[in-house]
Amino acid sequence: MMDMKRIYNILLIMILSLFLLPLGGCFDSDINRSMYEADGEEMQRENHIVGATLKGMQGLVIPTREHLYQFMDAMAGGAYGGYLEGIVDTWVMKFSTFNPEQGWLKSPFADPIKDMYPQYRDMLNKTDDSVALAFGKILRVCIMHRVTDIYGPIPYSKMMDNDNSGEDLAVPYDSQEQVYTQMLKELEEADKVLEENKDLSSEAFRKLEDLYYGNISKWRKFVHSMQLRIAMRMSYVNPTEAQRIAQEAVEAGVIESNEDNAMLHVAENRSELLFNNWNDYRISADLVSIMKGYEDPRLDKMFVKGVQTVDQDGEK
Repeated sequence: MMDMKRIYNILLIMILSLFLLPLGGCFDSDINRSMYEADGEEMQRENHIVGATLKGMQGLVIPTREHLYQFMDAMAGGAYGGYLEGIVDTWVMKFSTFNPEQGWLKSPFADPIKDMYPQYRDMLNKTDDSVALAFGKILRVCIMHRVTDIYGPIPYSKMMDNDNSGEDLAVPYDSQEQVYTQMLKELEEADKVLEENKDLSSEAFRKLEDLYYGNISKWRKFVHSMQLRIAMRMSYVNPTEAQRIAQEAVEAGVIESNEDNAMLHVAENRSELLFNNWNDYRISADLVSIMKGYEDPRLDKMFVKGVQTVDQDGEK
């Protein structure tokens, strides 16, 4: 028969084990973390978080992720614009026939929203660099500008309220007029910051963003061109205000030459992937006719190798 002293010792060990159990996770946290994994403090070095965020947001304006590019630009934008058409026989339900599959519908709307805001919010929480925040503000406008052009009313002005900060995606929608008004306000705010920092060396952001590599002057032309674009959208409903915005943008300086184009250089050409590797699309006959109308000998180099054309009836 077990004596009382032994029973007491067993109970004491059990009680101590219960108290020490929660501490086990604390003791193991550093052990379980990979020795090569960067922690929060290390991610702040050399503005890595700012650079990662800006490059991530830049990759959402014209999506660099292959499937998002396919859904948003090739399937939807390309088809509705009359530029491209899918040639996969099994694609019976698609954007060009105005009855896309349900799984396709979310990409042009939900994916840019859920992919962009966590990155933008992270940058807002991790830096107070006014130029970096101006770049982020401009990119948010560019990304969501495409979304509102497709869908009209979208959640926008309430997304970054102080009590939300982009964490809750279920916020009230704005009318397109409200969206454009807020976007113009944000572009004006960003341009003011860039003007105040117009003498900032491009080296400050050369490695942190892949659009203009820190060239403030070109960023400002990009901002003014975005203001001009939004003004053109507004011209049908508010021509007087649209004219004022357009004139001010042009006077401030917009993109007028190819050297100022907003070109994102990527490792892989997504159009080539869709045309040549996947063999999913062909340039429309309408687009070929337009391009050939310029009679430019350089056009031969612009066509993707092996491309066929598709007319509006789907005939190759």
